[in-house]
Amino acid sequence: MCGFMAGCALVQLKEEVAQSLASTVLVGQITTAAPERGVIVVAAYALDNDERIIAHYSVLHASGDFELMVPEGSYYVCAYHDNNSNLVYDPGEPAGQYGEPTPVTAQAGGVVLEVNFEIPEKGGAIDLPIGSEIASDTPDQLLSRQAGA
Repeated sequence: MCGFMAGCALVQLKEEVAQSLASTVLVGQITTAAPERGVIVVAAYALDNDERIIAHYSVLHASGDFELMVPEGSYYVCAYHDNNSNLVYDPGEPAGQYGEPTPVTAQAGGVVLEVNFEIPEKGGAIDLPIGSEIASDTPDQLLSRQAGA
């Protein structure tokens, strides 16, 4: 039984290493002057025939550093204060995005640094439509993925 379990663990490790080598980490910092209610949701999404496909998202307890792991491709990065913690970009939630928006090119096995932007105090328009659902399965409690949280 132990040999079988060890073999399964090695297969899973091999799959995780392959996924890691094919992925890119987007690293940045979000600053905000907006009052922080709820959590900050930061997301990387790709465009597919005008449909926004969320590649990865992270929940932050406060403005600061974030990391998103995405497959090779081109992504837009945005963030918003999720005042009611429902993982939906609702009307009136302050938001900001990287660039105008500006796509970030992620090459396999790399790191993209300085994906920095601000969530303005009065909100701000982002390319993610109001009502966009970041994840279809909202956990009971949104835990911050920020270091030290």
